[in-house]
Amino acid sequence: MNYYNEIKNKLIDNEVYKRVKDYSKNRNEISTYYEVGRLLIEAQGGENRAKYGGGLIKEYSERLTKDLGKKYSITSLKYMRMFYILYEKSPTLSDQLTWSHYKEILKFNDINEINYYISIIESYNLILENIENFMKELGNAFIFIGSEYKIKLGDSYHRIDLLLFNIKYNSYVVVELKVTEFKAEYISQVQKYMNYIDKNVKEVSNNSTIGILICKKKNRFVIEYCSLDSIVVREYELI
Repeated sequence: MNYYNEIKNKLIDNEVYKRVKDYSKNRNEISTYYEVGRLLIEAQGGENRAKYGGGLIKEYSERLTKDLGKKYSITSLKYMRMFYILYEKSPTLSDQLTWSHYKEILKFNDINEINYYISIIESYNLILENIENFMKELGNAFIFIGSEYKIKLGDSYHRIDLLLFNIKYNSYVVVELKVTEFKAEYISQVQKYMNYIDKNVKEVSNNSTIGILICKKKNRFVIEYCSLDSIVVREYELI
């Protein structure tokens, strides 16, 4: 089997699928990366040998970069390989999670901890499914713009978890949902998204964009405000 061509074709098919079948693209993306991970393991001679097979990953990454673009880095392919190994060990993986979610939980080594965070992320979906109630928790002045709001920073694409608009402050509001406790780098991420909205989305008549970060804190989910202006800090607790 020509493993490289098999991997390349699966990634190409996934890119085409995402363009024409947007409603189910997440499930297809997860399935594609699982298959790529499986092929990488097989190409490296099995899971045990794959741990030391970085040379093949590097080769495939360079070829994919040349053939398909810069998206499939060494790190990306390693994540796909790790994802396949994780999926084989854990029957509780959910197609409700996005690839971005999986990349975050793959950083943990303990399978029980991974399963815990999977359940937490699934709980976060209550926010997206009940966006009206969530926005009432924030206040009465918010308007929903979109979820998984796609933006381009440099050569790569990112997705803002929620983009809202606040009538009272006449400002767009960037909302990021995190399943881990607060980390300093989360602020810079939200600030980066805020800067993008200020530069590319907001009108001259709008005030500067507001940023809200929701993260785990002492078994609760607390909204941390991360903008230069003041705003009331609110708690949001999932039931």
